[in-house]
Amino acid sequence: MTPTLEETLAASIVLAQARKTPAPTAGELILMPKPPAAGSEMPRVLSPSSLNTFLDCSARWYYAKVLRLPETRGSALGLGTAVHTALLENFRQKIETKEDLDYSGTRALFVHALCDELDVMKLQKDESAQDLKDAGETMVRIYMERAAPMVEPAAVEELVEGRIGEVEVHGYIDVRDITGRVIDLKTAKKKPAGITAAHRLQLSTYAMLHPRASGEATITTLTKTNTVALYQDSATIAPEDRKLTTALYSIARDQMAAGVYAPRRSSFLCSRKHCAHWETCEGDFGGKVPGEAGE
Repeated sequence: MTPTLEETLAASIVLAQARKTPAPTAGELILMPKPPAAGSEMPRVLSPSSLNTFLDCSARWYYAKVLRLPETRGSALGLGTAVHTALLENFRQKIETKEDLDYSGTRALFVHALCDELDVMKLQKDESAQDLKDAGETMVRIYMERAAPMVEPAAVEELVEGRIGEVEVHGYIDVRDITGRVIDLKTAKKKPAGITAAHRLQLSTYAMLHPRASGEATITTLTKTNTVALYQDSATIAPEDRKLTTALYSIARDQMAAGVYAPRRSSFLCSRKHCAHWETCEGDFGGKVPGEAGE
């Protein structure tokens, strides 16, 4: 239900008073202001990435998904998107031809995608477009040499949707192979520490929503370090994964509906570099968001 003007004003007053008060008295809650009557509202359908954002920092989720504040695309996201675009297009064509593109073909796809990303991404002072191009070309080459030949794709960027518990959920599977295995492609700054809880939730979501998903999954990560490297981690989605995934969607939906959000300053992604909403967050909640992750 859309809040009335009086309700919106009352919530704003609560927040304003909370900002002036060093600490709330026992029993009080600091509520985020409700979105304006003509503005956004809580998403009706969740995705695994949206749920993971909420679990990591509910305030960041609120700014992005409810208020829909603009977000700056950084180099990590831009590079990842360009690499992702090239590799998935290879698999899209492979479904028809049964053969991978040669490196020159996937390289051209990557360069074209990166040019599009450079138009909208914001580079830091210590970053350059040439460095991103060099790293991305190496990532594409390594993947095409070491991983692509072993993949027999059945579907690419496949939409899955349905209910998990009582929550409507949708998502996109990067690649599903002919055995029903889900393959997820990622880029990262450093070597992954295996299958994280966030990754397992994502893979569980796909296994629960797609009737032909086998429950087997592989996450392939390309890292942009001094030397580009490729890592592959496999997982089998078990009944306990499905139970936890169902519980987390349900719990998060209830918390979202309650309208109480908080910043998680202990999050690794809580930094001025990785969060587009750090200024708004400081204004609403106080404190100081670090300049770099982990500071």
